[in-house]
Amino acid sequence: HDVLVVDTEGIDALDVESTHDMKIFALAVLLGSVFCYNSMSHIDEAAIQTLSVMSRVASSMSKASHEPSLYWVLRDFSLQMVNEHGDPITHKQYLESSLSLPPSSSASKCSTRQAIKEIFGERHLVTLPRPHKNDVLRPDQTNPKFNRYLDTFRKHVLEHGKVMSANGVAMTGSVYVDYIRTIVSLVNQSDSV
Repeated sequence: HDVLVVDTEGIDALDVESTHDMKIFALAVLLGSVFCYNSMSHIDEAAIQTLSVMSRVASSMSKASHEPSLYWVLRDFSLQMVNEHGDPITHKQYLESSLSLPPSSSASKCSTRQAIKEIFGERHLVTLPRPHKNDVLRPDQTNPKFNRYLDTFRKHVLEHGKVMSANGVAMTGSVYVDYIRTIVSLVNQSDSV
């Protein structure tokens, strides 16, 4: 099948308004069947908060039943994947434990994580080591481990990524173009975001 990849700018740029970030994020979530959220090193509260707020904006704008898969990509990852007892855990366990809190946690933190779980029913964690060993930027010195992990990530997305659909019906090219026009128009309405 055909694959369309859209790469957007990051968020929190100093020279733009927060509504600009929200519009870019909403478009990225609403226009794809797979959404890759890129953050650095480890999952932290700031990244969870950002993903939750932006996801809520996208969800509130979507009239169709649109549920993209989430691929949370952790760049420059070097932590050991272990639980609080030091036992090894999987990528899935690390992601899900980061999105789960004990019942005694604040309602705000719990609702933040619940929003992410509701919007992204299918969630994956991808870890990538540093792309270059010694901060050398020559392409021939790219970290081989980074290349292997990146190839595995690409293959997984291509094999498991869902066909773009709305309300369970796969979109044809012309339907997708109409969908894009509708979503862009919705996002550009000043009161939508």
